[in-house]
Amino acid sequence: MRHTIALRGLGRRGFATVVDSGSKTKIASIEVPTAKTASISIVVPAGSRYEARSGTAAALAASAFKTTATSSSLRTVRDAELHGGVLSTTLGRETLTYTAEFLQGDEAKFLDILVQTAFNVHFPRHDYQEYVLPALQAAWAHHTHDPVSLALEQAHQLAFRSSPLANSVFSSHGPHLEELGVAAFSIRTALSGNATFIYRGPAGFDTSAFTSAFEAVQTRVQRVVEREMQAVGVSQLPEHLVALSKTTPTVFGGSNRIQSSHGPQTVFVGFAAAGAPTPALATVAASLSPASHLKWTAHASAFAEGVPTGVEIKQVYSPYSDAALLGFTIQGSSVSGVKEAAKTVVSKLKATKVKPDQLTLAKTKAKFALAQQLDTRDGAVSHIGSKLLAGATSVPTADALFSEIDSVNAATFDKAASTLLGAKPIYVAVGDTAELPWEDEIGL
Repeated sequence: MRHTIALRGLGRRGFATVVDSGSKTKIASIEVPTAKTASISIVVPAGSRYEARSGTAAALAASAFKTTATSSSLRTVRDAELHGGVLSTTLGRETLTYTAEFLQGDEAKFLDILVQTAFNVHFPRHDYQEYVLPALQAAWAHHTHDPVSLALEQAHQLAFRSSPLANSVFSSHGPHLEELGVAAFSIRTALSGNATFIYRGPAGFDTSAFTSAFEAVQTRVQRVVEREMQAVGVSQLPEHLVALSKTTPTVFGGSNRIQSSHGPQTVFVGFAAAGAPTPALATVAASLSPASHLKWTAHASAFAEGVPTGVEIKQVYSPYSDAALLGFTIQGSSVSGVKEAAKTVVSKLKATKVKPDQLTLAKTKAKFALAQQLDTRDGAVSHIGSKLLAGATSVPTADALFSEIDSVNAATFDKAASTLLGAKPIYVAVGDTAELPWEDEIGL
């Protein structure tokens, strides 16, 4: 039996409902009454932490909207062009999201394209060789030439080294990766039955179509698997098609140095926290934000005071379902400027003590960051999808989330800050490693 839970305030322009279909499959709807376009997203637990082989998640994302059992890649592209739609994928460490944006009235067409792609079991070798591998190679080349991307991937490996959460969202397209492994990953995801469908657009679309579409494609996948099992004479589902269970990560610290001649001199300074992120941790992150509050001004944030001119500091806050990474990337053309800025950041971190007016400011900034996320399609989809995939049957409204942030007091703030900053730090240097500072030279 279905029940609908109304969720107001997920977006300032939207009204959202979550439908519990009585299974792992969840359906969410965000109504935008004045919109002329709509979007459908399918969020599945196929992020890099769930892959059995390194790079499989990236390869699956790159295989999206190619040949399926019912359509060629050319036909999919032509259908999208004919209806003026846009198809895209977003890969994270925990989820893989397939999204279609289109004009109101084309929901059925793009739902079919999304379902056939998200639960595809047909991966021809020519598609893999001609489209997927070049895409992986291009993404890897961009990653290795981007010092921030290199630093963040290394920071995750240091922070979660004993957990699949450390798995990279990029693929070096090694010989261990092939289309059969990608197909197995896709089949495993479909058989798990854990998926979230999210519609965003004008009211009136019957979201029950999501359930029937998913049930039809899941039945087809099951028949394919059963036929293959009979062909090879096995009665139990092969191990590589059984969904991997999520293990709670243990967090670590550490340091690494990566020689690179691309981009500015870069260092990352941060900490990892175990357990589900809390409103207190989000408030701590907001209090440490170096972002300017006024355009065209340098270092308007108190946290960034004392940073040399020409050095850019950006905060990194990556919350996951059972852990989080909080830190800063520091970039500049000169090693001396980066070193001085890194010292300033570390000294600010060590002096993190909150006063009543500062706590109020931090909570306001945390609520603003949350509201900004929920006001965008990608932000709302990420927020709703991750919650429902984790087993939630409802998603708190923005007002409820604001109330949780408002409940943070000095004691809970100090506890979250001391726990985070008391952990072993994570330090990554990318660039001229012969000159960039070591962690003890900046006070870590």
